Amino acid sequence: SNINITSRSDVNILAVVNPTTRQILLVNTPRDYYLPLAHNGQLDKLTHAGIYGTGESMQTLDNLYGTHTSFYMRVNFAGLTKIVDALGGVDVYSTKTFSMGGYNFTEGVNHLNGEAALCFSRERYAFADGDNQRGKNQMAVIQAIISKASSPAVLKNYQTLLSSLSDAFITSLSYDDIASLVQMQLQDMSGWNITSYSVTGYGGMEECYSMPGQALWVMWPDYDTVNVAKDLIAQVMAGQTPVVPED
Repeated sequence: SNINITSRSDVNILAVVNPTTRQILLVNTPRDYYLPLAHNGQLDKLTHAGIYGTGESMQTLDNLYGTHTSFYMRVNFAGLTKIVDALGGVDVYSTKTFSMGGYNFTEGVNHLNGEAALCFSRERYAFADGDNQRGKNQMAVIQAIISKASSPAVLKNYQTLLSSLSDAFITSLSYDDIASLVQMQLQDMSGWNITSYSVTGYGGMEECYSMPGQALWVMWPDYDTVNVAKDLIAQVMAGQTPVVPED
């Protein structure tokens, strides 16, 4: 599909990055989260915010977490496959053993090509907490991509890599922004500490602004988990290593 087409945003992951302390926090927000849309305050599913553009999705999430997101990256299924293959595959840590699309994933580290990484990212029916586990798996793939992309072998050829992936993703980062990040990483090859967290909620039926006149399945936010996410974001911004509380 054409990545330039405005469409629903099924995967919504907020990345909070502190380059000084080398901390990255990934926060997954379920696509069915029932939230006020940024442009009119009307309640709708988070995935429907994408209908009104990437900026609407960003602002709706910023309103939820009290953040000010500066940049975005938009990737579709075809783009994810192409990125992983361009990196020569990635090593993804799975917390579960399951099968999907002809691929078998085991608990622990799995070396995945692009198609396998996509299957790993899309499966939800194999899990008791389907959408939540899928969000965790998607963040695991992002973590693996970051780890591979920040390796010296990849960074030294980043111009060729970016050229080959020009149609795989859309980002508001300029080429100069990316180049400066690469140079920073090459000068100091210390690794990044990546922390992941998923907010949760409670399912039910509600009318949504973008699809009036019918009740749709939504997720009412569990604001205890939203507050945990806010605290983790504050920790990263303050230069601390975020600590996810145990369940």
